[in-house]
Amino acid sequence: VDVNNAQKDSQDIQLENQQQQEYPTQIYSPQQGEYPYVNPAMFQQELPMKWFKFIVSFVLGFSAFMNFVSVIVFFLGFGNGTTYGRNHRVLLLVYEGLPVLETVMCIWSVLLAFFCIFVRFRLASFKADGPKMLMILYICSAVMNVIYIIGIYIVTKGAVSLGATVHTQTVVCTLMVVCNKIYFDKRKHLFVN
Repeated sequence: VDVNNAQKDSQDIQLENQQQQEYPTQIYSPQQGEYPYVNPAMFQQELPMKWFKFIVSFVLGFSAFMNFVSVIVFFLGFGNGTTYGRNHRVLLLVYEGLPVLETVMCIWSVLLAFFCIFVRFRLASFKADGPKMLMILYICSAVMNVIYIIGIYIVTKGAVSLGATVHTQTVVCTLMVVCNKIYFDKRKHLFVN
C-alpha cells in the first residue's frame, strides 16, 4: 500500500512540475516591476474557417472544372468567348501564331486544372505548404492571363482586343493572393502536417 501511495505521490509531483514548466507563474512584484507570465495561447480564440471550407469544397474544384471547359472550348473552335471568339476560325487562318498561342494556353489550362486538384488535397490535409501552393496557383493563373493578353496583342499586332473577362480574371487572381495571404497567415498554426 505504501509503495502505491509513494508512486502516486511521485506522479503527482511530476505532473505539478510539468505544469509549472508549461505555464510558469510569477507573483506580481512591484519592486521588480515585472508582471506575471501569461501564455498567449491560453487566450487565443478559435478563428472561423468558413472561407477555408469554401475554397476546399467548391472554389478549387470549380476552378479545375472551368480550366477543363476552357480547353474544350478552344479545341471546338469557339475562341475564348470574347470579342474575337465570334470570328475565331477566320482569325486562326489570318494570324499564323494564334493556333500556337491557343495550344500553349490549352496545355497551361490542363496543368492548372490538375494543380487545382493537387492544391485542394494539400489544403484539405492541412499540409504546411498548402497555403503557399494556393498562392502559387493564383499567381500562375494571373501570369497565364497576362501572357495571353500580351500574346494576343503580339500575334494580332493589336488588331484584336480581348474582352474585359481576361483582364478581370487577372485582377481577381491578384486580389485573391493578397486576401488569402492575410487569411492563411492568421491560421498558419493549423497547417503543420
